[in-house]
Amino acid sequence: MTAVFVLFTIVFCLTLDHFLARARARHASPAAAPALAAANYEIRPGRFLSAGHTWLSVNEDGDARVGVSELARRALGRPREVLLPEPGTKIRKGEPLFSFTRDGRK
Repeated sequence: MTAVFVLFTIVFCLTLDHFLARARARHASPAAAPALAAANYEIRPGRFLSAGHTWLSVNEDGDARVGVSELARRALGRPREVLLPEPGTKIRKGEPLFSFTRDGRK
């Protein structure tokens, strides 16, 4: 009797897991799949990355170089215009550093 109960419990749990997995697969976003490809992009040594897909590297002379990540560059394409702040402008953490336009969108 106990063996039948254990077997029934195992079959019930496997069946429930099967249907839950199918339900999750149906509701998965197709747009989420390309995000997995981000793991294939190279992160170069000496670059500091931000959550906004930008990077910063500092040269030996103290000058900084800023750019967008490879993932953002491939996703957004080639910009038509890059808008930079005036030289000497102080930028604080969290403020936009630059923007660019492409196909009339900023």
